[in-house]
Amino acid sequence: DDLQHNNNNNNNNNMSQQNRARMSQNNTQNTQNTQQLINNEMDSQYDDIKQDSKEQEQDDIDEYDDDEDFPISDVIELLTIAWRNEKLAPEILEYEQEYVTRVKEAIDEKEEEIEDMDEQLRMNNNNDNVNNNKIQSASIYWFKKEIERIKYILHSYLRIRLWKIQKYILWILSDDESYNKLSKEEQKFALAYSDLNERHFKNCFIRDLPSKYQQLTDPEMIIKPNLSKFVIIKSNENNDNILIE
Repeated sequence: DDLQHNNNNNNNNNMSQQNRARMSQNNTQNTQNTQQLINNEMDSQYDDIKQDSKEQEQDDIDEYDDDEDFPISDVIELLTIAWRNEKLAPEILEYEQEYVTRVKEAIDEKEEEIEDMDEQLRMNNNNDNVNNNKIQSASIYWFKKEIERIKYILHSYLRIRLWKIQKYILWILSDDESYNKLSKEEQKFALAYSDLNERHFKNCFIRDLPSKYQQLTDPEMIIKPNLSKFVIIKSNENNDNILIE
């Protein structure tokens, strides 16, 4: 009887251990299934967020394109953003033709207005209304300062792009995507600069090197922008649905 009782206890213990093992295995499987569901849900939400961001970006672009009477102050602000982005991006970005053209036209118009105001002020210097002349003179001064500020942004934007073209000239000419980001004037400059560089190098030293070292288009000769470098970004509004990889 004692032996039979011990055997029964051992069988019960074995069955209990097997049940615990099966329960542990089931719990592990359930945990894995739950984690997989969570991961799938997160991936789905991430795809939805990316799609919403693309749709919002396209809506903003369409809104800008559809608005022919976009205020010049907003255009200057957009050009300023493009200037900052160009300064901070390692590669050359898309040329903002519309912003540059509209800002140039606005500068020309405002400078003509200031010249007319200067002429009118000189004609009024002989009058007795000194206070109005002082107010007009101060207005002209601050108009000129604002135009100088906008000119600096515009010229700096163009100079930065020219600097990138000169530094990555071989890469830009060999990469269609980068080349198509240039304006027509920048494309002409890039081709002329490349031709001038090649003739200069050949006349100075390349012609004296072995033939296998005379090709400027070798991969080792091409300087590429570092697309893995850190960049600075700024959020224009609070949005908790943006994920940065």
